[in-house]
Amino acid sequence: GGLVALRGSNGLYVSSENGLVPMNCDRQAVQAWETFEWVDLGNGAVGLRGSNGLFVSSMGGAAPMMCDRQTAGVEESFAYGTGSACAVDLALPFGVLDLADITGFVDAFVSMEPAADLAAPTGVFDLSDLSAFIAGFLGGCP
Repeated sequence: GGLVALRGSNGLYVSSENGLVPMNCDRQAVQAWETFEWVDLGNGAVGLRGSNGLFVSSMGGAAPMMCDRQTAGVEESFAYGTGSACAVDLALPFGVLDLADITGFVDAFVSMEPAADLAAPTGVFDLSDLSAFIAGFLGGCP
């Protein structure tokens, strides 16, 4: 339980937009629309309830996320982890480098996501990023 705010890799906060339009990660400060109640759904899953009293929905990946669902079902259920300070530790279980991290890197690289942009120049996804991932993976994490 409790309230959480979600900060993106861009340093800005996620807003529920009060459930009126798709959610955005573009707020400089945390206010009501940027706070979510952490609802334990069991089995390591949580729901996020916005200040409007409605749940955040992944929309099954078919549409932008919204905060407009009355109840928490499959599309309103999220897995979580504590994350890792290690740039190549991209997937659960955090603290262990394994095949899930390799898959996570490949998926992020193909999708050109910031998690796979591990080497200069920033914003360019190339062999330098792959080399940095391999070096980090083989070197292990603290």
